[in-house]
Amino acid sequence: MSLKIHPKIIIIGPCRTGKTNIANLIAGTSEHPSESYEKTVGVRIQEVITQTTVSAPGLGNKVYVEVWDVSGDRAFEGGWKAIQQDTDAIIFVYNAEDRSQEREMEWWYRSFAMPLSMKDSNCLVFAQHLHPFDPPMGPPTPGKAFQRIPSFHTSIEQTPDLIKSEFEKLCQNAIINALDRKEREEKRLLG
Repeated sequence: MSLKIHPKIIIIGPCRTGKTNIANLIAGTSEHPSESYEKTVGVRIQEVITQTTVSAPGLGNKVYVEVWDVSGDRAFEGGWKAIQQDTDAIIFVYNAEDRSQEREMEWWYRSFAMPLSMKDSNCLVFAQHLHPFDPPMGPPTPGKAFQRIPSFHTSIEQTPDLIKSEFEKLCQNAIINALDRKEREEKRLLG
């Protein structure tokens, strides 16, 4: 008997940060950033097959992970509660070249991670550089809420391997969370 779980990872942050480019890189649909900006309407969902190092009876070594590319446009805020449901991990993305977005990240944390009681280990921050950059000294610091969350300076063109490897690590934590969620649901149903 095969254990069916579909961990869900959402990618969130302000508009025009490269969230869709990151989602496409992770899903393997594009290795290069899009030449033109296309606003995400609501949410885009892609599936990624990931190798798992998590051991659970019936799990197997490959798991389908749902990657939800969430629009940063607050006009869609009314749908965010539904998007949050069954989220197992969060990737926060902001434009590292826009200091106002760095300050805005606390709001994204309060709006998504806090209501979900998301563990720091199930979160990740990409300070996305949309233009070529010299590697800065140290990790990005988008705010107090992110002090214990892994944070990286990224660029689709310069650091694709870093983005993919950090996503794979996050997937393992998302898989564990999805297994725990499934177990809680089964216990609730069985009383």
